[in-house]
Amino acid sequence: MVAGRNNKGQFIAYENRICSVDGCENEISYGGRCKKHAQHKYHEDHKELIGMRHKERRVELKLNAMSQYSGGKPKCNTCGFHDPRALIIDHINDNGARHREKISKCRQGAGATTYLWLEKNNYPVGFQVLCANCNMIKEHARHKRTSKYA
Repeated sequence: MVAGRNNKGQFIAYENRICSVDGCENEISYGGRCKKHAQHKYHEDHKELIGMRHKERRVELKLNAMSQYSGGKPKCNTCGFHDPRALIIDHINDNGARHREKISKCRQGAGATTYLWLEKNNYPVGFQVLCANCNMIKEHARHKRTSKYA
């Protein structure tokens, strides 16, 4: 018989040292479960809290990146617009799709992944903050420059 504490801190005894989840033969470590199943149970029980923390972290990453590239309070590099909900990080050399694909295996989206990459790489040069309008204007100008029909 093995003794331990459950997830509420209560002292309990286990019949054997095998995970209590059917079909699992791993040794127990937390509340009668192996580490893998204990983590799974925690995530199931705290889904909302974990989601809220992840969202807070994504917002923090975005605001930190915007502040770094704005030199203080987040604002558009072109027009000065300052509402973070409409600000984005722009790849100055128009290589955003290739960069996103390289760091996240995805050509579109990948906002939080990009912000995390920027943080881990100490906010390298080659990026700027633009509002949605200025970013769209830049895109239209780029397509006009590179289009064979323009």
